[in-house]
Amino acid sequence: MNKAILFSKSCEKAIDALDSVEDELEDLGISVAAASDRKLSKAHSVKAFPSLTLFRGGRPLHLEGVNPHDPAAIVIALGRKEVLQLPGKIKKVGKLL
Repeated sequence: MNKAILFSKSCEKAIDALDSVEDELEDLGISVAAASDRKLSKAHSVKAFPSLTLFRGGRPLHLEGVNPHDPAAIVIALGRKEVLQLPGKIKKVGKLL
């Protein structure tokens, strides 16, 4: 399962937005969490707060320009096909049949 992490210093509005779409994101195969640890943020090159990062196969994808206070924007950004795919890791099923 992919994991979306909201890096936040304690922005309740952004955390509430993420919580409000948790079930919808889980339907997309994305679990959610919030983190305020500066060392963890620095380790993943997070420079601005709040910031939304999707970990796909353990690799971070920083979702720049996504309003973390807007639940609909979170779902749209995380649900895009190109965001969920791992290039070079998934082969087209049609070519295998």
